Amino acid sequence: MNKEDDLNKSDLDEKQRAVYVSEEVWDAVDDVFRKTNALRELDDKEQFEKHKHFMEALFKFAIEHKDEIEEKAEEELK
Repeated sequence: MNKEDDLNKSDLDEKQRAVYVSEEVWDAVDDVFRKTNALRELDDKEQFEKHKHFMEALFKFAIEHKDEIEEKAEEELK
């Protein structure tokens, strides 16, 4: 199994992991999640589960945009 396969697998038995981010960042992510689901509800679409769907997609997006993420992380060092 290659890395891409690992990123695409959907395994409900994944280990839980702590994510250490500022309250401001966590609140912003939570706000995006809630607004996204609210819009989906208005459109009669299935709701995302926060960790199973939304957070998984968020991390995959970050991996796919690793160069941009590295630039942002570099800014955080300053």
